[in-house]
Amino acid sequence: CIPPLPSVVGLKSEDTHRDSLLPLLFPFTCRLCGIPLEDEDGSTAQICAKCTLDMLTKDSSGPNSPGERGDKVYTCSACPFLTHYPNHLARHMKTHSGEKPYKCPQCDYASAHFDNLKRHHRVHTGEKPYKCHLCDYACGNLANLKRHQRVHSGAKPFQCAVCSYSCNQSMNLKRHMLRGLLLCCQTNGLG
Repeated sequence: CIPPLPSVVGLKSEDTHRDSLLPLLFPFTCRLCGIPLEDEDGSTAQICAKCTLDMLTKDSSGPNSPGERGDKVYTCSACPFLTHYPNHLARHMKTHSGEKPYKCPQCDYASAHFDNLKRHHRVHTGEKPYKCHLCDYACGNLANLKRHQRVHSGAKPFQCAVCSYSCNQSMNLKRHMLRGLLLCCQTNGLG
């Protein structure tokens, strides 16, 4: 039996209860844009699929270049996101506006970022550039290869904050946490 979670015990309002589930269901948020990571896509660096790790380390090529870190802090008017890079803020704002100018010519897929469209295109071409060096597994997405490699390494980076459960995929941890929350909620009359 999983012990009740301290943050859930004694909650009165259903809204408060629902809001308290979010960090448990999505324990990882992107370091650049702040959106919840729904799977372990980039979770080692905690970067979502819309953002890229090179955004953190981009060298500036001169004054006022988009990658140049300045003293000024740019903040999002819609959420707590902040950055020293104006191009990061512009990229982040697309998550709020819903703007998706990059459209797939073969299906209804659209994205706010060109890199996501390029990655999506592999669904249609069948291209699988990411290959496991230990078996014949190949895929079109680096995050999927990283997830697969944990099968070989035995790594279980996703740890339950309440008990000793650990697993190699964030979705398994979310399921585990939900089971524990449902049990806790039923015990405390919240579900």
